[in-house]
Amino acid sequence: MGDNSCWIGVALLMSCMLLGVQGHATPCNQGNDTACLHGVRDFLRDTDYFWFGDSYEDECPESEGRRSVTCMNPAPEYKSIITRMRMSHDNDTDGLEQIMWVHYAVENGSYMACGSHHTVPTTDHEIDATHTIYLNSWALRGPPHITWTPEEGVHYTLLVWDVGLFQPHGMWVNKAGSSLHDSTGQAVFPYRGLMNPFPRKNPFVFALYKQTQDLDAEEVFQEIQMMLKMDGHVKLNSLVDRFNLTGPVGMSIIRIANDAYSVGHARRMGVINHCPYLQTTAAQSTANNNVFNMTGLSFTVSVDITYRTPDITFESCCHRTMIPKNVLNVDPMGVPTGIHPVYTRLPPQVNLVPTDLEDMFYFAERRFTLVFLDITDQANASTQSEADFRLHWQVINIHDAMLHTGETIVQYQGAIVPPDSPFRLYLYLLLEQNQGNALTAAQVEGFVASDFTTTTCGRQPSLTTDVFNAALARECKFDLQRFIADLHLKPVGASWFRAYPDAWSRMENYHTFKLAPKARACVGVDNFADPCPRETTCPTGVASLPTAAGTEPPAGIAGDPPEHPADRGPGQVHETRLVLDCINANGGHTQIGVGLAGFGIAFLFLGMLFFFDKGLLAIGNILFICGLAFVIGLERTFRFFFQKHKVKATGFFAGGILIVLLGWPVIGMCVEMYGFFLLFSGFFPVAVNFLRRVPVVGTILNLPGIRTLADKVGESNSMV
Repeated sequence: MGDNSCWIGVALLMSCMLLGVQGHATPCNQGNDTACLHGVRDFLRDTDYFWFGDSYEDECPESEGRRSVTCMNPAPEYKSIITRMRMSHDNDTDGLEQIMWVHYAVENGSYMACGSHHTVPTTDHEIDATHTIYLNSWALRGPPHITWTPEEGVHYTLLVWDVGLFQPHGMWVNKAGSSLHDSTGQAVFPYRGLMNPFPRKNPFVFALYKQTQDLDAEEVFQEIQMMLKMDGHVKLNSLVDRFNLTGPVGMSIIRIANDAYSVGHARRMGVINHCPYLQTTAAQSTANNNVFNMTGLSFTVSVDITYRTPDITFESCCHRTMIPKNVLNVDPMGVPTGIHPVYTRLPPQVNLVPTDLEDMFYFAERRFTLVFLDITDQANASTQSEADFRLHWQVINIHDAMLHTGETIVQYQGAIVPPDSPFRLYLYLLLEQNQGNALTAAQVEGFVASDFTTTTCGRQPSLTTDVFNAALARECKFDLQRFIADLHLKPVGASWFRAYPDAWSRMENYHTFKLAPKARACVGVDNFADPCPRETTCPTGVASLPTAAGTEPPAGIAGDPPEHPADRGPGQVHETRLVLDCINANGGHTQIGVGLAGFGIAFLFLGMLFFFDKGLLAIGNILFICGLAFVIGLERTFRFFFQKHKVKATGFFAGGILIVLLGWPVIGMCVEMYGFFLLFSGFFPVAVNFLRRVPVVGTILNLPGIRTLADKVGESNSMV
């Protein structure tokens, strides 16, 4: 397989861990200032330790033009920190008199980067200039506490400088005290957080220079601005010569690794996208992969997956489950990252972003294949022969970074979690096609296991056929390794997640795909029986899934019976489940309520017909609300109108009624109808589909013209 098999390690990405650095003795943490000073001098002269040193010529050959963003080097001839500061080959560091002490106090927080949510604890960092530890840029966002030992009567210039890219990150002049935060001196420009979005470890220096005279901060600022306008870099030797500075007499060094915070910031700013590099690193750090070779794995495209799902109501295990609409971004590097299958039931939005954000022709010159796979069995396999991939989606010949330009070979199927399975691992894998050549359906259809036919894993499957449902229950076994090798495909991007059981997956197990009998699929679900029980009174409770941190569950029926253990996945939005047949148990009240609501609508219609007669409109409103209360009960009516997300709609509805009663029926009805639409628009599809089954009315709704409008209104995502 060679390099083509390196990508397989993504199957174990979900088990990768962030690695820490073990502490060890250094010249600067032993309380010996002389040893520390000598250690820093050695670091300043070192031509091998940093990325711009002796190895730069091999990693960024001049013959290749060094056009890559990661090879940017404003002075490749200077290979040590001190020579880059001086822009000369003078390596003498005897003028360094002291070490500056730099301390960062980091408050806890969180941020989003590369599709993942990252949390940061409260920490303190005392910078050790001779330590090989690499700090993350989140910790370096705010200004540090910097101290030094001043000479009496001497003024200093203090600056923070990016040694790799010659960029200033803070500068202060006329400092007469011993600390950055003392009252002396002026800021030329304030501290700017240290970042490193590139896949290399980059040093920054805190440098202290002696002044021979007081400096004008504005004049220094203008000089720096002129340098940046000329070539985008600030050369310290020019500042030293221009303002007659001596030094550096004090130094500290900090090294920063490429991390998610820097990478995410650079992507948002349109500089470069190294999110694929972080995913590659995560794959290569997986230690438990004994089956496949990950050497050479290198992603170059971000595959951003966003699921947008509307409201849905469906029956599962004798419960009616109501799921609110939701927008969910797949968090590939979250630990752990989990999604309930109900949110994957519709094809996602796929956004492809290359590493080089300025390469406008990257996607135009290439074609891609996207596959969506269940990789659980492969991740658990001990030998290559046992590895199994299950194909859930396959699109070929994607170009211009737009999924709809491709040809769908296997229709999308959301995540499936079989009974007795705690979770399943799913992978989106983007493959670059060989030399941009187009593939044909005949070329790609031969990689499905022999016990699956083109009918069951083909381009146009019918979800209504028992054959397809039965096959999809086992899913399409897919020989991914051979697929990549035979068609000369190259893995260039990936995203992944865990799918946890929920009411939707249980329903699919016994109803849609016939994976298991209903009794087995619904084991442990409260109030389940086969056949489903008919309640004599309406239940007062709901069973719910955990909510994501910081979110509120939607208001529902009072009470909270225990959740189903299998539903306990991390960070998911609430489900609300109502026991079936509640309405049937209160059939008399329901009929009265429907009648009252019907009369209410009739009176409203007559009120508008008779030039907005406020008496008829008022009676209609009262009857409609009373009818609703009879149908679902007083408590539910109250909760229906006063859920947090319906406060605006309820305000318009009630306000409109009040305006009608006060004598402005036209204005009141306009306001009321707007509120009514906001409150009850979710019921319109159910009503339309019900009316279509009513004789005469159904015929009218199916007439040309009317049918188009009815189809639009009746587009329902509810399974009733």
